[in-house]
This record gives sequence, structure tokens and C-alpha cells, in this order.
Amino acid sequence: MCNLIGRTVKSIVPVCICLVLAFFAIGMMSHRTDGNVLRSDGLGVATPSTSAGSILYLYSRPETFQNLPSDNVPADSLVFLQGQYQVELAAKSAGSQWVPLGRKLDYGIFFLRVSSTSRNWLEIVVDESTGRSLWADAYELEYRDWATFLTTINSVERLDMDSNPLRTGPTLESPEISFDGNRECLEVLSVTDEWMEVRSSEICSDVALVSHAWIRWRDGSNLLITYNLLS
Repeated sequence: MCNLIGRTVKSIVPVCICLVLAFFAIGMMSHRTDGNVLRSDGLGVATPSTSAGSILYLYSRPETFQNLPSDNVPADSLVFLQGQYQVELAAKSAGSQWVPLGRKLDYGIFFLRVSSTSRNWLEIVVDESTGRSLWADAYELEYRDWATFLTTINSVERLDMDSNPLRTGPTLESPEISFDGNRECLEVLSVTDEWMEVRSSEICSDVALVSHAWIRWRDGSNLLITYNLLS
């Protein structure tokens, strides 16, 4: 009897370990923010002033959102200082780590993902590697929802061309458009709830041309595109 139990336990343990590792891997993939892959959760992006000397005060979750941010004591701050060659980011608190959604200060690019809003407040993700978020004065940031933000970037590409084909209209029933290339560079013309009107961008070369088409840019909470800020 004991031998039977022992053999059963030995056979179950590897399966349990595999299941745990699988769930862990799935969780990690669902929170990836590497490269230019947009995270879909949240409402959009917010941009602070990045000129030298600018300070964005950050707060822990306020006890009441009826108060103005200036009525609270900052928990931290984003400080932009003039470096030797360009504006640089400094941390007020020792050990603070800033991993915004987009950062290229030599081009004046710096934006953070907005998780939620409340009256005069914006909740922003200050560290995409951990999901850490703090609150800021909404009037100290330029906020853009996803649809508005995506019309300001240089180009987009589909993550999976086979499962997300070019279409003649913004529905799954719209006819597919043949696409023979392996690489694309699409300019965003307009954005609806889950669809994006696109054409080939003039800034790219050596890519298959698309005169006009529609693609899905998200499926519920999952983003289906990557984006390029500069090219």
C-alpha cells in the first residue's frame, strides 16, 4: 500500500511542477512590456513637462479624491535636470526606479501609462517592470487616450499578420486584402474602438505597400500591434 502511494506521489509531483511553471509563464507573458509592445490595460498615456528644471510630484493613493493634490504630501517626484548633453531624469527618493512606457529624452519623448483617473488625479505606472503606480495632479500632465495616442506615432505593425489580416473595413466580416510582404510600416489614419485605418507610411522603405486598409489594434484587453515612435 505504501509503495503504491509512493509511486502515485512521484508521478503527480512532476505534473504539478509543470502546471505551476506553465501558469507562471502565462502570467509573465500577459504583463510583457519589452521593446515597443504596448500594454493594453489602462486608459492611455500621460506626458509631463520634460524641460530642464521641471518637477512632477507623485503621491500615494489619496485617502479622499475630493482633496487637491497640492493638499497632500508628495511621496516622490520626477525631476528633470540638464545633463552634459541632454535633459536627464533624476530620482528624489533613494532607490526609486523609473521605467516609463516610453522614454527617449534626447528626442523629448517621455510618457507614462495611465491606469485610472479620478477628479483632479491621474494614476500613472512609474515602473513598467513591476507595475508600480503612483498618483499625480492631472493638470500637470498631458493625457491622451489610446485612440488619440496611436494617431500621433510614426508607424505601427501587426504582431501576427496571419491572424490579423488587412481588411477593407472595420469588421471581421469585411473582405481580406492580400498582403505578400514580410515587413510592413503602417501610418495610422484613424482609430475606432478596436479597429485602425491604415496605409503604408512614406517614412519607410523596402516594405510591402498598402494603399488603404483596416486592422484590429486590440482584441478586448490584448494589443495586436507594435508601434514605432521615430521610424
